[in-house]
Amino acid sequence: MLARAIEERFAMGVDPAVDDDPDIDRLVHDLRGPLSVIVAFAETLEGAERHERARYTERLVANAHRALGLLEEFSALYDLRSGAIELHRSVLELGELIDSTAEVVRSESRAGCELRCLVAEGGVTLAADRDLLGMALRAVTRAILRELGGASVLCLRVSKDSAFAYLELSASEADPGRVPDPSQLPELEILQRVISLHGGRLLFDAASAESLVRAAIPLELR
Repeated sequence: MLARAIEERFAMGVDPAVDDDPDIDRLVHDLRGPLSVIVAFAETLEGAERHERARYTERLVANAHRALGLLEEFSALYDLRSGAIELHRSVLELGELIDSTAEVVRSESRAGCELRCLVAEGGVTLAADRDLLGMALRAVTRAILRELGGASVLCLRVSKDSAFAYLELSASEADPGRVPDPSQLPELEILQRVISLHGGRLLFDAASAESLVRAAIPLELR
């Protein structure tokens, strides 16, 4: 949690008020966007026409969820680094997970990028921590979407072989100058650590030229 991170820095003799922490700096920077939108729509809502209020309220709620998501990601990153997170596995259909991820991210974004979901025939089911894996996937999806922008297509794909389930994010129809290097995205650390807790790993032998992030998770518990 944010409070825990600040307490840890005081314990190390570092004053967070004057010392730069790249994680906290990034959180503050990323929160400015949704919080600014919330303030703007809140100030506009009272005087808005009735037919506009539903749209304004929708944007308020979406950006509030976005701000909460950023805080959740920040808290999870510190807990993952400290080893304070335990998995709570349940039967998870990965196709449902990427569908819900796309739905949440679409509601928050106005970047113009199209999100598509592709699932292997018959679906892909395994025992996993739904909340933790969902949070990590949303974080990376948001980050890639933020960098892509424009009229590009971001595809979330689920597949499997005899031993592993695979999660892949790939981009197409994108401006080459805006395709991000996933290794430079801070959010990738969250996904990497969550996948590792599940006994899996990130793969760097891209399945295609459009592949940005690919992860393998064992189908059987290890």
